[in-house]
Amino acid sequence: MDEDNHSLNVSRVSLFVSSPGDVAHERRVAREAIARLNAEFSGRIVLDAYFWEYEPFDFSKSFQEQIPNTATFDVVLCLLWSRLGSRLGASQRLPD
Repeated sequence: MDEDNHSLNVSRVSLFVSSPGDVAHERRVAREAIARLNAEFSGRIVLDAYFWEYEPFDFSKSFQEQIPNTATFDVVLCLLWSRLGSRLGASQRLPD
């Protein structure tokens, strides 16, 4: 198989990583582990990780409305310790 055809057969897995501020160390470890896995499985699979904490944001909007819908990702990884994150804004709450 030539190089061009080989690159067409690479599977992409979208990965959303959710992590509040009290797990910054674990977030870095996850990022490093994803990079190692991408290197180890290069040419076969790509873990396309999305860490919303590292994305540029429009400060005229709440950060929560700028986070993509996690249902669009193949895998959602939640790193938790003692807090779950910020309270949701009114526009993010579902009716009771």
